[in-house]
Amino acid sequence: MTDVLDGWKHDGVDALMGWAAKLQREGKSWKEERDRAADFGTAMHELTERIDLGEDVDRVLEDAETQWGEPGLLAVREYLRYLRVTGATFAIVEMPLVSETYGYGGTFDRLHKSGRLGDIKTSKQARVSYVAQLGAYAQLLRENGYGWPTSGEVLCLPKEAGKRYALTVFSASDLITGRDAFLRCLDLHRMGNEIARMLG
Repeated sequence: MTDVLDGWKHDGVDALMGWAAKLQREGKSWKEERDRAADFGTAMHELTERIDLGEDVDRVLEDAETQWGEPGLLAVREYLRYLRVTGATFAIVEMPLVSETYGYGGTFDRLHKSGRLGDIKTSKQARVSYVAQLGAYAQLLRENGYGWPTSGEVLCLPKEAGKRYALTVFSASDLITGRDAFLRCLDLHRMGNEIARMLG
């Protein structure tokens, strides 16, 4: 599912080229930084999942610091702060689902006991494409008998000192709009693959 949305960047190619040029001026490889960011995101998903499944918090914090240093420690501490501040409790954590109707699948991060669908990110702020991703997850939930979420949220965990978590909330109707946008992207993605196959 994420490969469908990978090409949707709100600021387009210019923003990505600017980011790559900035890294080059700093003597860094954009590919290495991209891969490191992806690895960090994967690690934070695993660490926060361990917390939600009841593992000892001190052990998770220790592993976060060992694997990722201060950025990992900060992200996990901010996740714990999010849990304290919001009182979030979850009915489901990290569940893969498939849409037989539309032919895609994905693993959503959290379904709150309140019915809110949650996604965890390590970006600095929510992006436009995130509502499409939540909408795609909402469709998966509906098709598999869990109903349509009451709302959605994107939790962005920081990795820079002095930063706090950011929470963006979307209504149930926002998720419908997001779902429709995702399905259009899915059609374009498949069309692109078919054209590439034909040109060969």
